[in-house]
Amino acid sequence: KASQVGALFLKITPDDANIAIDKANYKFQSGFLRSGTLITNLFPKIYSVKVSKEGYQSWAKQLAVKPSLVTEAPTIILLPEKFKLSSTTPKELADFKIREKTFASMKKIRISKFNLENPEIKNNFETIRDIQFSESGEIISFLNTQNYLYLLNKNSADNKLISKNAVVAYFSPDSKKIAFLNTDQELIIYPLSPNPNNDWQSQKSVFRLETIDPEQISWHKNSEYLFIKYPSDLYLLETSNLPPINLQIIDSGNDKYSYSSQENSIYLLKNQNLYKLIFD
Repeated sequence: KASQVGALFLKITPDDANIAIDKANYKFQSGFLRSGTLITNLFPKIYSVKVSKEGYQSWAKQLAVKPSLVTEAPTIILLPEKFKLSSTTPKELADFKIREKTFASMKKIRISKFNLENPEIKNNFETIRDIQFSESGEIISFLNTQNYLYLLNKNSADNKLISKNAVVAYFSPDSKKIAFLNTDQELIIYPLSPNPNNDWQSQKSVFRLETIDPEQISWHKNSEYLFIKYPSDLYLLETSNLPPINLQIIDSGNDKYSYSSQENSIYLLKNQNLYKLIFD
């Protein structure tokens, strides 16, 4: 019966990738009027899905299909097996940040700071060493000197302790998640609100990776991937907790990177030169 089958929906970058579901091949169908590929008439069970393209790193995932429902996979980004580096300047930059297509060589600074003159906030958080705002502005993270990480809803003034050993924290661009690194070298993706339609977006994900540079973690603009340095190599890590976890390498042996979401580009400091990588 039609009600006993389900479907998978896949959004893939770049186009013309090969899709294999339990060794059966399917044609990529995205186009001008479609944002992804819908694969129908699948019996309910867990499927092994692999997406590949010649010259690119492959992506794999175990996805559950349920009766009469469409399972939407995490956004799929395939990275080239090897990036071509284009030099932007021969000048060495010991430290830099990218902001609206502008380079800035600087020491560590914080752009967004909460007004600590607010008595209510100051009384509750007296030993704050870092503050971050979600993109929506509704949620604020407070990290104190004892490594306690709190989330505060600006509208209700309610706060919630989510970690007692956090090192650094970053909100996702869509304001639905926060990523934080703790003293046990665990990278944790914490959902800020449940998503009943997508189980993979509703659960906390934990990745145990040693020697991550806490200052070299940033979100991809789609809020489903993280750029991380580990230890001197740059990777793209998906934040879905569905196995297997896809970790794709971008570049090896670089000193520093900065991601520009506006340009969807990576700037790399390598061998005293600055390079630019453009994502499709």
